[in-house]
Amino acid sequence: MMKAQIVPFMAKDALDIDLRTLDAHDLKDTDMEALGRLMASSPIAYSLVREDGEIAGCAGVLFHPGGKVGDVYVLTSPLIEEYKLSFVKGVLWGLNRAFDEFGAVRLQTLVLTEHELSINWLEWMGFEREGLCRKCGPNSLDRYLYAKVKI
Repeated sequence: MMKAQIVPFMAKDALDIDLRTLDAHDLKDTDMEALGRLMASSPIAYSLVREDGEIAGCAGVLFHPGGKVGDVYVLTSPLIEEYKLSFVKGVLWGLNRAFDEFGAVRLQTLVLTEHELSINWLEWMGFEREGLCRKCGPNSLDRYLYAKVKI
């Protein structure tokens, strides 16, 4: 297995990552260039990059005005399977930074209803399902809303 490191997210990473099938389905019809610029504007935005330059995954938090609420995003390639532990540690570190360093009180995300792996992962990290968002996003797919609230 090649070495990989967590580096600051660059806008081009959203274009360069070879998305897994469900991630590509989730982001169908999304302007990835615009999404990359938005994601890169966040103070919590990282990519897990192999030494050959291939991107295994990207994650971060986009804060709403006022900074108390953040939208969590994750992009993954098939390479993520090789680096699960490093990626999970990086995501948890970023979520903790959002709460502890940036003062967030709520982190939320949307996940496709059929994406069982992501649903299980979110619940393992302490996110709770709050509801169903029907025909949500640029491709009008059903998604669950998950949130983690600082108590």
